[in-house]
Amino acid sequence: MAPPIVGKMVKGIALCYAVVAATFYSVSIAGYWAFGNGAQGNIFDNLAPSGGPQVNPVWLTAISSFAIVAQLVAIGLVRRYTQFCFANFLVP
Repeated sequence: MAPPIVGKMVKGIALCYAVVAATFYSVSIAGYWAFGNGAQGNIFDNLAPSGGPQVNPVWLTAISSFAIVAQLVAIGLVRRYTQFCFANFLVP
């Protein structure tokens, strides 16, 4: 097997973290600028307030729920893969 390329991996991981941080911080700053601190922590609570009419369409809720499930499945698969690789590394 070829030796791991540590320098390129560190640069790639740093770039990924920078892109994710810039995305999350820009969205959060824009949301705070637009709505202030009156917005709820859960976006669905803002779109479907209690005691009032539902503002968001049903298809938006369905797509959002599907995206949440897909993200959880992807996270679970990555987590299990790393645990499996680590377990095989420990057992000769």
